[in-house]
Amino acid sequence: MNGLDLLNDIKKSTALKHIEVIMVATESEKQNIVKAIKAGAANYIIKPFSPEIIPEKIKSVMGINP
Repeated sequence: MNGLDLLNDIKKSTALKHIEVIMVATESEKQNIVKAIKAGAANYIIKPFSPEIIPEKIKSVMGINP
């Protein structure tokens, strides 16, 4: 199972679909990022990344302005 498969399973689940998912992947091709967002990912982080990007993405998903 890959991350997109897991995301699809989460979003199909009545008990889990409300959970916001931030994908973290080495995949930087635009078409794959679009697939993840269309599948319900709240945001996407491309590896490698700097540690400060994580709280920024979380705040973005939560609607908190930096």
